[in-house]
Amino acid sequence: MKCKMCGAELKKDGELCNNCMNKILKEEEIKKDKVKVYEFKRTFVLGYQLSQHVESLIIAVVMVAVLLVSSLNFLFESIVFLVIVLIGISLIFVYDKYKIKNSKCTFYQTKFIYKKIAFFRRIEVEIPYDEVKEIAYNQTRYEKLFKLGTIYIKTTSKNLLDKNIYIDCIKDVDVVFKTIKEKLGE
Repeated sequence: MKCKMCGAELKKDGELCNNCMNKILKEEEIKKDKVKVYEFKRTFVLGYQLSQHVESLIIAVVMVAVLLVSSLNFLFESIVFLVIVLIGISLIFVYDKYKIKNSKCTFYQTKFIYKKIAFFRRIEVEIPYDEVKEIAYNQTRYEKLFKLGTIYIKTTSKNLLDKNIYIDCIKDVDVVFKTIKEKLGE
């Protein structure tokens, strides 16, 4: 007889070898794990979000200035353009706030789950701890100014989208990072 999953020769009658059976039992244990160890959320900070879109604001202001300087005949068009740009940027900020407020990372005893919004759909990434290769954090100048940071989690996941997880807009990232390391026993 052969194992139905990996094709290995079986010494006893059965459907699965010990390796495959242990893998299935471990996966079941991870799925059933509901004991929260630690949880953190991203934080929306308007000043930081403005700094992320400053180039767009500058381009819009320069374009309006060029229209106004070239001729006063374009005054109405310049105002309309400016209003449209401001509405568009406001919608970007509303969407950013929605994404940030609806994402969180929860650490359990055997896994962590990162829930986020991407392109108006909810995504949930579940990674067992044995797939975590490295956890680190970083702060850019702007992030330091607003006491925010980004946590990087590198994994050995077979899913390419889950290999490198970046969680930005974390308030007091150094404290959160230290707590994660303590909770995971690293």
